[in-house]
Amino acid sequence: MFQLRSQADKVFVKIPSLVTGISLGSLAGSALLSPYMVGLGVLGLFLFVLYLNTQKIRYQLALFGFGFMLGKAGMALSFASALYPIAWLPPLSPWVQMTAIMLYATVAVLALSLPGLLLGIVRWQHSRCMVQNLKLASLVLVVELLGSGLFSLFMIGEGQGINWAFSFGYSGYLLAALPLWSTLAVFGGVYILTVMTIFVVGCLVAWWRGDIDKKGIVVVGIGLLSLLVSSDYLTRPVDRQETVAIINTSFVATTTNQVADQADTISQLVTVAKTYEPTAIVLPEDSRYFNEFYHAREVGTTSAWAALRLLASTSPLIIDSSRVEVGDLAWAVGYQLAPQTDSLYESYKSYLVPQGEYLPLITNLVLRLMGYSVLAEKLDQKINYRPYQSGTRDGAAVPILFCFESVKPWQALSLRHSQVRFIAHPFSHSRLRASSVLRFEIDTMLRIQSIWSQTPIVSAGNMGLGKLYKEDGSIDAGDVLYQQDQNQINLVRF
Repeated sequence: MFQLRSQADKVFVKIPSLVTGISLGSLAGSALLSPYMVGLGVLGLFLFVLYLNTQKIRYQLALFGFGFMLGKAGMALSFASALYPIAWLPPLSPWVQMTAIMLYATVAVLALSLPGLLLGIVRWQHSRCMVQNLKLASLVLVVELLGSGLFSLFMIGEGQGINWAFSFGYSGYLLAALPLWSTLAVFGGVYILTVMTIFVVGCLVAWWRGDIDKKGIVVVGIGLLSLLVSSDYLTRPVDRQETVAIINTSFVATTTNQVADQADTISQLVTVAKTYEPTAIVLPEDSRYFNEFYHAREVGTTSAWAALRLLASTSPLIIDSSRVEVGDLAWAVGYQLAPQTDSLYESYKSYLVPQGEYLPLITNLVLRLMGYSVLAEKLDQKINYRPYQSGTRDGAAVPILFCFESVKPWQALSLRHSQVRFIAHPFSHSRLRASSVLRFEIDTMLRIQSIWSQTPIVSAGNMGLGKLYKEDGSIDAGDVLYQQDQNQINLVRF
């Protein structure tokens, strides 16, 4: 064992630290893409910690840390390739499209990776393994939070300011596919998972190197077992007597006006869903089912109000969302129509997709420097969503966690209240062509959010299948009740 450890140390020292970091980061990041890659993720993390205990030169540690975060972030954002071709914007040449996608992906990956240089500032002390591993786990969490902040700084624009919400690639997601392990999120979401993952892997490395004795391993094992038993007990799902119809659609993102055709399809699907007598119906993002009634309210049309009252008297709780334009700007608004009421409860999306819902300043600047000033103007006019900061989201029986807000680790927790029935998550992945990589990553994030908030989340998707995410981290796709032209209705009970 000692000879094997010595050989590993020599190999690590000889390989360039940046190359080693990128390789191990990619290996660890593979666990973000599929539940079957968890073993590779553990191996990548093990070798990551082993290198930190082997390399003595600080600038090499800094390069290694940057490389590791670079490889991991690259795997986390690999779904960006699914953006090509961009069919939802005015016609652009393939070169311009690929340049725009590469620019976005490169800036995002670099933002998440640069704080990894901070790993070079710490002098690792082998004599105090528990303290060392806790220090490393805390530092990795700080590095990833700084990466989120740097990403928001690079993506700053009229649609978004500086924040810590962008959590793609966090180490806490690497082992989240393990059901019992993921329940630890009840103590602090993906943040506690990050700390626990790095700490436990660090203890394994210390044991392998002979830096910790059997007594230390037993102490760690008992502590971990106690936490797992506690988290498993605290995350038992509650029977809420809900039967929710999930409507999933397959509308492709294009520049043509398909609103009328989509409205007919949505109306038919809602009519069918109501026949199964669910307690609630959740529609995909931007379904615009209530648009007619909403605009009628604005102008005071009596007949539309009468139709709305009739609909409310014969329908379960219906959750919809829409794009609302005021002048040159737009907002994403969620609506809820509760039984026996003629009012629409409104909520507003506060965390927007850079490039997709608003144009970051850096993108605008680069396009102008490249001679595409006209294109920059057109994009700024078309990608014109704004966060509606003054809108309230408190008190709804079913709060709405909008599409991109799934990457904001504390969003579901912030929506929870004593009377909540469940959280609705309408989404649309039409611009990413239902990327399976993105879908798995979002599934993981929603599972962790449901565990932390101890509130079930029900999603409904366009170009993606909605599901039920339970308080224990399990996922239920429900029963398929109706399917036609790639649109379907699922029923989940909880």
